[in-house]
Amino acid sequence: MAILGIQIPYRLPTWEDNGAYEALLRRHSRCNASECLYHGGREQAEGSGPWQLLLCSSCAAEGTHRQCSHLSNTTATWECDGCAGPGYQHR
Repeated sequence: MAILGIQIPYRLPTWEDNGAYEALLRRHSRCNASECLYHGGREQAEGSGPWQLLLCSSCAAEGTHRQCSHLSNTTATWECDGCAGPGYQHR
């Protein structure tokens, strides 16, 4: 556009200025197991091991600590009950 002599000022879109979409940029960070067993609470997690927070591999809208859903340390993915369907057994 500058080659054609048209100047366009750089500025962020107005919808970014008011923070209306800020929540969409945040990652889910809470254990949604019916009973959270972590001593630090639902809002805390560790980077690895039994207290690592796994997010649903389909929707990423729910999470669980490995220990709270009885998952092994080698389990790489997990699906919430809503995505897995009724009666699905997590292994």
